[in-house]
Amino acid sequence: RLYRLYMETLLDRVRASMRGLVPATEYDKVYNDECVLSFDSPFSPGGLYVSLRTYLGFGAQHVQAASMRSGETLYVHLQKRRTLRPKSDAPDAAPTKMALGVEGGFSVDGPQYDESTEAALVLMPSGERVPLPCQELPEFVSTCCQAIVTHVGAMQQRKESAVAWEAETLPSKYAEELVQLPPHKKISPDPAAWVCEESGMRENLWLNLSDGHIGSER
Repeated sequence: RLYRLYMETLLDRVRASMRGLVPATEYDKVYNDECVLSFDSPFSPGGLYVSLRTYLGFGAQHVQAASMRSGETLYVHLQKRRTLRPKSDAPDAAPTKMALGVEGGFSVDGPQYDESTEAALVLMPSGERVPLPCQELPEFVSTCCQAIVTHVGAMQQRKESAVAWEAETLPSKYAEELVQLPPHKKISPDPAAWVCEESGMRENLWLNLSDGHIGSER
């Protein structure tokens, strides 16, 4: 009975703080993977607290000060843990094109572990918690919390944009109609061994791609 009364009081305080909340969309940046003030993450011992209103994430050492400064009271607390996966003995496939993180390119190490997540709605500055999911929470608040938990974090978005790269090779407009004469002399693949055919210079050289002539200056 006392627990029920406590939960009803806590939920009333949650309802009083929910005005102005908006569920995060795919166009929002949600800092649910790293504290904006430190290197704390959901894997840190104290986890990460993400504001339901601003989507900013704070480590356990910073969330109280952030709440007092901004007046925000509702946070989603994320605590994640990793379990190492057994290592596979299968060799990686050889890349077939100049690319990173895409099919046929150089592989980017994927997760070597399984992750588990515990989430709770936290009312600041008291630190009172409501484990998620909770059927007694207002449906709209539950929707906002779920959007925070499942959103792709801002740091992960930056990482994905950096590793998903593929070289785009386009033909040069100068090479489309280039006439190449039959080879009549051997040219070293090392430009350091080239010598100007007129002056004997070894600096500021150029190579005529049509007939293989090596010259200097202009």
